[in-house]
Amino acid sequence: MDIIKAAQDNDLNAVRQCLLAGESPNKKGGNSPLYMVFFGFSTPNYEVIKLLIENGADVNSRVRESVIQIALKKNKITPQILQLLIDNGVKMNQTDKQTPLIMACANKYSSKIVEMILSQKDTKVNASDGWDALHYACQSPIDFTVIQLLVKAGANVNARTNLTPLHIYSFASQNSIEVLKFLFISGANPNYNAGTPFHFAIKNKLDPEKIQEFLRAGANSDILDKSSVLHCACDLGSSEIIIKMLLAGGANPNLVNKKTPLQICKDTGRDDLVQIFQDFAINPNDTKMKYFSAVKMYFEQQEKNKSFSDHSQQESEQESEKSKRDSLFDLLSMAKKAKLQENSNQTNEKPRLTGFFSQVKENLQKKEESKFNSFKSELDDFKSEINIKIQSLVEENERLRKDLTDLQKRMKRIEEANPSLILN
Repeated sequence: MDIIKAAQDNDLNAVRQCLLAGESPNKKGGNSPLYMVFFGFSTPNYEVIKLLIENGADVNSRVRESVIQIALKKNKITPQILQLLIDNGVKMNQTDKQTPLIMACANKYSSKIVEMILSQKDTKVNASDGWDALHYACQSPIDFTVIQLLVKAGANVNARTNLTPLHIYSFASQNSIEVLKFLFISGANPNYNAGTPFHFAIKNKLDPEKIQEFLRAGANSDILDKSSVLHCACDLGSSEIIIKMLLAGGANPNLVNKKTPLQICKDTGRDDLVQIFQDFAINPNDTKMKYFSAVKMYFEQQEKNKSFSDHSQQESEQESEKSKRDSLFDLLSMAKKAKLQENSNQTNEKPRLTGFFSQVKENLQKKEESKFNSFKSELDDFKSEINIKIQSLVEENERLRKDLTDLQKRMKRIEEANPSLILN
């Protein structure tokens, strides 16, 4: 077996024998052993990689791409292997095709891997052209920490290749309000053209809580990308609360793109939305305030529902723990009664046999007592663990209740100080 095949199979003994026989740890016939460690179907063997490097393998050797690029592409990088490559001088600034950082984000590697790559001085966070690492991190978000690490390292939240990271995240299949808030706080612009991120959010039918974050960040509903955001919302059958939010937030219902939003609603049979626009046309200012109140009530009700759901779940968990504890108590009580009855029967029973049979009986009694004591001890330990867990849940519930009360008080003070803050 030659060293290329041995490396591809991650066969440590075979690789060692090849090296002892004088085979080169570097390129051979257009391939390199280190490259083939990651190219094959087998799981990379850390010891094989270490052995090749110790014998002079170049960690920056290239075949069709570099060693680290093929490793990331094949999803075969672990923190331990990456650290080994870093310690031996692997380069992170390779710009052909995709950089290691971009490949790590595109292939959904953990925040640990991304952080290790970012820690290298030659890592470039922003690409000179094409999508940045942040674009890929926002395309298939699996770890909020990865997005935070990239922004902290200097990733441009408004980097554009027609689309910004906010465009990408607004249309991602999975997105969270926490990430949206973070992107806006970090300076993401909701009004960039090419179909603004706000257009993407409406087309992806994000829920009202996320749409509210766009409005708070200053999203302009009247920017036209063939259609305004309000046109899109009506054409895609958005809910009443979304339409009211847009109108209350300043969207112009009279913008025309072949049709007005009202005409779109009539054509699609959305009588509920038709009524909203007709009311708005009669008295825009009063209706806007009415819609503002409706939106406010919606979010207050959502918060109440969430609090009730959380409280009900906690009560259910506590009731379940209590039921388990009561069952254990009943079981322990039954065991005690059974043992007392057994002891009573044994005390009242007159021995009919002597000698050998008496000794056998005594041994059996001792064995049963030992089993019972062991069982009782396990029940007592389990009871103690349950009591501790119940107490912990009660304390956590009380803390959450206090936090929620404080938050509601703060929100009330803010709304009293500025009633339009919820949309501005």
